[in-house]
Amino acid sequence: MTLEPQEIILDRMVQAKSGRGYYQGQKLERPIRQKGIKLWSFLSLLVLLLLIGKTGYLQIAQGEYYRQLAARNQFLVQSIEAERGVIYDRHLQQLVQNAANFDLVVEKEAFSQNPEKETILGELAVFLHQDKDQLQALLDDASEEGVILQENLGHDLLLPLVSKVDEWQGGISIKKTLAREYPQGEALAHLLGYVSRFSQEGSAGLEKEYNENLKANPGLLLIERDSQGNQIGTELKQAPAPGKSLVLNIDLSLQQKIDKALKKSMEEIGSSEANAIAIDPRNGQVLALISRPSYDNNIFSSPLSAGKLKELESGEDFSFFNAAISGIGYPTGSVIKPFISLAALEEGIIKPETELPCPEKICLLNKYTQEETCYHDWKYHGPSNLRRALAESVNTYFYVVGGGIKDFSGLGPQKIENWLKKFGWGDYTSIDLPEEGKGILPILDQNWSLGDTYHFSIGQGPFAVTPLQVAAAYAAIANGGTLYQPQIVKAIVQETESGLETIQEIQPQVLASSLGDPKNLEIVREGMRQAVTSPAGSSHALDDLPQPVASKTGTAQTGQENHYHNWIAVFGPYQEPSLVLVIMLKDVTESMVAWRPAAKEILNWYFSQQDDKLE
Repeated sequence: MTLEPQEIILDRMVQAKSGRGYYQGQKLERPIRQKGIKLWSFLSLLVLLLLIGKTGYLQIAQGEYYRQLAARNQFLVQSIEAERGVIYDRHLQQLVQNAANFDLVVEKEAFSQNPEKETILGELAVFLHQDKDQLQALLDDASEEGVILQENLGHDLLLPLVSKVDEWQGGISIKKTLAREYPQGEALAHLLGYVSRFSQEGSAGLEKEYNENLKANPGLLLIERDSQGNQIGTELKQAPAPGKSLVLNIDLSLQQKIDKALKKSMEEIGSSEANAIAIDPRNGQVLALISRPSYDNNIFSSPLSAGKLKELESGEDFSFFNAAISGIGYPTGSVIKPFISLAALEEGIIKPETELPCPEKICLLNKYTQEETCYHDWKYHGPSNLRRALAESVNTYFYVVGGGIKDFSGLGPQKIENWLKKFGWGDYTSIDLPEEGKGILPILDQNWSLGDTYHFSIGQGPFAVTPLQVAAAYAAIANGGTLYQPQIVKAIVQETESGLETIQEIQPQVLASSLGDPKNLEIVREGMRQAVTSPAGSSHALDDLPQPVASKTGTAQTGQENHYHNWIAVFGPYQEPSLVLVIMLKDVTESMVAWRPAAKEILNWYFSQQDDKLE
């Protein structure tokens, strides 16, 4: 009998199992044990439950998340740039412009999936003259999705890159942004401020104060894509809306003239700081406002490193600080005297023709040391009435009027302070610019002495005001007793195809009115006019201007020997004032009349311009 090989193998298996050499009725089939069935059933059920649980988790708990991911893959929301509003001067000369910039941007996620990313990165390195590894490190280290590889592309790069970007695809784009340009630079920097390149928000000056009006609302474009990332449709979700524009009360020509004159005076006399304010006393409109040193606000329209900014800030002719409205380290000197004069007339301390003896000095006995302290005039004047005392700036007259002497009762420090407060000193003027200073009035405590009142009466001692506060107060004297809020912006307008449409016209705001009897105010004005017309007057250098003016000068101690703050306040034309000009030059030597060349040049030019307009 012939045996097949498999039968031999099976026979041997059976013999090995039974221990015998032949088959004794045992079967080859074996039943599956009950324990195995249960184990396999449990494992199958467990796998099934896990699959059901995972499916439920993805579809229910995480369903919304993955639906959003799918939507983001299907739809791309793209911002449409809108232009920020611009700024004009009172004659509609444009002071701010919007310039287009182009940045090379890489979207990290999309670029990482680009199969040609290594080749593209190498080509980018050649275009940008950078190392390929450095570009890769820049992408790896960036926390944001959109990485700017190159800001403000020049035409030499922009044109070839436009065609290359279309070729590369996948995460590389050129993004258009709008940057601010300020053609006048330093002359208007403190007024206009600047816009942050990154946030597109106003960061100083009018750009900050009126940011909500000026800023644009970008549009939104919904781009639909297929599974391959190809664009298949677009939908405009929100139309872009440009920002509103501003028309200022500022006269650009006057602003530039004052700025140029101040800069020249600073260079000639070595002054470290100069401020000037021009106000229309009829309504509080600010015609010019200058603070030097200044800065070029165009530096923020292009990339600026922290190191470069620090280098600029260390320069003596560079400052972000608008001292004209924020500087409070300035005693006024004799420009306080018109207000002391008005207070004395209103309080009945003197009459217009009251004549007081005015020696070269007044000495007081110190009751503690029994020694005399003397308070000097700048020269001997002799008996003076109010008009002459104002015209020639007679210190001893104001010592007596302010503090009194022997049987003559002066105003006293509290009444002086009360009258200064009426004219806005020691408080904000509420000008429409950020970071205005409040000024400081003295603390009248038990340590206050008669000598302190003497100093206070001529604008010395522990108090200080801003140049803006002085200008606003002098505008009230010029107009007959109305204190206006200084206002930079004249109107908020909207650009339309047919021109500028007025959205809001800014009305004059009265802070206080009837600041003194009109007759008393006129006496003060006459004393200021005499300061110009009298050969002995402190402002006689202004007597040959095209229009008659009234003026008061001041020289305030700085704490540094032989150094003073030099002031002048002037208004004109005298009978119907349309201009108040206040100039302050810091740290000039005693022998210099620092205001004279700048004030004469500015006023000559201004009134000549006004005369030409009338012809």
